[in-house]
Amino acid sequence: MKSDLSLAIACQSIRLDGGMGRYILDLIEGLNSLGIHPTIFTKKIDPSVCQNLRFESVVINCKLLPTKLRDYYFNFRLDSLMKHRQFDAILSTNRYPGATISFCGGTHIGYLRGIGKKTSFFDKKMIALESKCYQQSQLVIAHSDGMSREICDLYGISKEKVQTVYPPIDGTRFNAEPATAAEIQSFREAFGVPKDHTVFLIPSAGSQYVKGMDILQRFFSSTALPVTLLVAGRPVEEVRNVKYIGFRKDMERVYKLVDYTILASRYEAFGLVAVESVFSGTPVVLTPNVYSNEVIAPDGKIILDTSSDSSITIAIQNAIMNKHRLSNAAQLVSPQYTPYEHAKRVLTAAHLI
Repeated sequence: MKSDLSLAIACQSIRLDGGMGRYILDLIEGLNSLGIHPTIFTKKIDPSVCQNLRFESVVINCKLLPTKLRDYYFNFRLDSLMKHRQFDAILSTNRYPGATISFCGGTHIGYLRGIGKKTSFFDKKMIALESKCYQQSQLVIAHSDGMSREICDLYGISKEKVQTVYPPIDGTRFNAEPATAAEIQSFREAFGVPKDHTVFLIPSAGSQYVKGMDILQRFFSSTALPVTLLVAGRPVEEVRNVKYIGFRKDMERVYKLVDYTILASRYEAFGLVAVESVFSGTPVVLTPNVYSNEVIAPDGKIILDTSSDSSITIAIQNAIMNKHRLSNAAQLVSPQYTPYEHAKRVLTAAHLI
C-alpha cells in the first residue's frame, strides 16, 4: 500500500451540514488511517469539526456568485489549479468533470422524479454537468444499489463502471448502550413531551419538502394517537405534537432518548441517520424511498407508506404497539464499514492500492 499516495478531493464543504458534509469527514478519516493525507478543494470549511484530521485545504470562495453558477465557477478555478498540481487521483463528490473517481450521493434526475418537479433550464444544465462527470470519470462510487441503478438506467453509464460502496458508520460513537430512565425523562420534560406519548425523531438538514416534513407535520398535528414528533436540524413551525429541538451536535445521545427515528423522504440517496439510529438501539420508520433500507434488517425498521393518512396511521400504530429497544443493534445492519474499511474499498475499486 502506498502511504505516500497523492489524492485530491473536490467537495462542496467540510462541515456538519448534512450527509455529504459528514461523509467527507469520514472519508478523510479513513484515508488518514491508511496513511494518506489528501488535499481538499472545497467551497466552505468549518475548522472546528476537523481538528483531528490530517489534510491540506484549498478553499475556492464562491459566496459572491448566484447559487446556480457556483459549481461552474468552482470547476473553472479547480481546472486552473490542477494545471500546477499533480495527483495520483482526483476524487469528487460535487460534479467535477476532471475527477478520476466520481461519488454519487444522489442523482438530479432521480431527485426531480422523487419530488415530482418538472425539469427547468437550470435542471437541464445540472443534469448535463452530472452526465459529463459520470462519463469522464474512470470509476463511479454509488452509496447504495438504488443509486447504482439510477446512474446506469437514467444516465446510460455501463454497470462495469459503477460500484456500490456503502457509507461508513462510526460504531464507537453510535452504540446501543441505553440511556437511563432519568435521562429520557429529563430530555422529554425539557421539550414538554407528554409522559404517555411515543416519541419520533426526524433529523432534517436538507430540504424539508424532500424530507417529507409537510407530510409528517400534517399527520402529527391532526392525529388522535398519543405521539410527538421531535425535529432536529433546520427550524420548523411548531404545531400540535411537533416540537423543534434545535441543531444538535449530540445526535448519538438524542437517538437514545426517543422511541423511533422517522424518515418520510420523497427521495433519499442513502439516509445515514437511519443506520446511526439503529446502531444506537433505536428502530426506524422509513419510506421505501430511503435507500438505507438496503442495509437494515426487517427487525430494525417499520416501512412507512405515505400515500394516505390511513396508511401512515397503520405504520404509527404498529410502532406504538411494538415499542422496544434494539438489543442486537449492530447485527441489524449489513454490510457495515468503518471509515478505514470504506476508504480501503474505494481505493481498491479504483486500483490505487
